[in-house]
Amino acid sequence: MGLIKKPSEIEAKKNISMMIYGQPGMGKTTLALSAPSAVLFDADNGVNRINAAHQTDTLQVSSWEQIPEALKEVVDGGYKTIAIDTLGKAVGFIEKYIVEHDLAANKGKHVWTYPNGALTLKGFGERKNIFKAFLNSVMTSGLSVILIAHEKEEKRDNNVVKRADAGSDGFAADIYKDLDLVGYIYGIGNERHITFQTNDEHFCKKTGSMQNDYTIPAIVDANGNAVGNNNFIEKVILPTYANDQERSRKMHQEYDKLVADIKSRVEAIKTVDDANAFVEFMKGAAMIYDSKVIAGNEFTSRINTLGFKFDAKQKKYVAA
Repeated sequence: MGLIKKPSEIEAKKNISMMIYGQPGMGKTTLALSAPSAVLFDADNGVNRINAAHQTDTLQVSSWEQIPEALKEVVDGGYKTIAIDTLGKAVGFIEKYIVEHDLAANKGKHVWTYPNGALTLKGFGERKNIFKAFLNSVMTSGLSVILIAHEKEEKRDNNVVKRADAGSDGFAADIYKDLDLVGYIYGIGNERHITFQTNDEHFCKKTGSMQNDYTIPAIVDANGNAVGNNNFIEKVILPTYANDQERSRKMHQEYDKLVADIKSRVEAIKTVDDANAFVEFMKGAAMIYDSKVIAGNEFTSRINTLGFKFDAKQKKYVAA
C-alpha cells in the first residue's frame, strides 16, 4: 500500500485544536476543562476563580519557557488535553521571551526587537512561529489543545465585530486558520450558550453537522455548589466532531464503490441496448459528489468510440 491515501482511507483525527472566547466571567475556562483529561496552563492567574469542584491539575505559568518544557510531563502524565488560559497572556510571555533572547539569538544585533523593546516585523513573525511550533508539538504528541481568550470589539463600517483578544496585529486571526473549532460563549438571562456559527458580530468555526448554538448545562447552583459533571466538550462536542469524520469517510467509501461501478458498466457497453440501459440506470442511481460528471464523461467517451448517436425523435441511442 502506498503512502498516499484516498479520502476513504484517511484515518480519523483523534485530537482537536479549539478556541473558546467571550467576555470575562462567562465560564470559559471551566468549559475548556470539560474536555477529556484536561490539564490547565494558567497564564492568567485564573485557576483560583474556578469552582473548586472543577479545578484540575495546573501549570501556573511564569515564563514562556515553562510551557514547551511542561509538554513532556503532560504526555507522560497521561493527560489528553491542554487548556491554555488565556491566549493573550501566553502570547505576552512569548513577546517577553523574544525581547530577552533577541541579542543572544542574533549575534548581538537587534533583529526581533527595536532598542526600546517593541517587536519589529520580524519579531512578530518570530512570535507567530514560536506559538505555531508549540501547537504543532501538542498535536503531534496526540494531545488536544483548547485556547481560551477574552473578546475584543472592532468597529467595521457601522457594525461592532467581536474577535478573540490575542494581543496586537491580528495574531488570533492568523491562528484561526490552524484550529478545528472556534466557539463564542455568551449569556442569555441565566443561561450560557456557545455558538460555532460565524455571523456579522463574531467569527467562529465549526464542523459539518454541529449545531449553530448549544446551551451549556449548569454544573453549579446559585450557591456555588457543584450539581453536575463538567464534561460538556467530552460528551457533546467531541462526539459530533468524530461522527462527522466517520460520516465523511463512509461517504467516500460509497463514492469509490459508485465510481468503480459506473466505470465497470460503461466499459461493458457494446451495443445500443447496453447504452440505453446505462442511461436508464443513471436516471435512478443516487449520485455522490461529482460522480454524475464522471459518469457523463465516461459514457460520452464510450459512445463516441462505438459511434453511437442519440436519436432525438426516439429519445434513445442508435447505431450511426
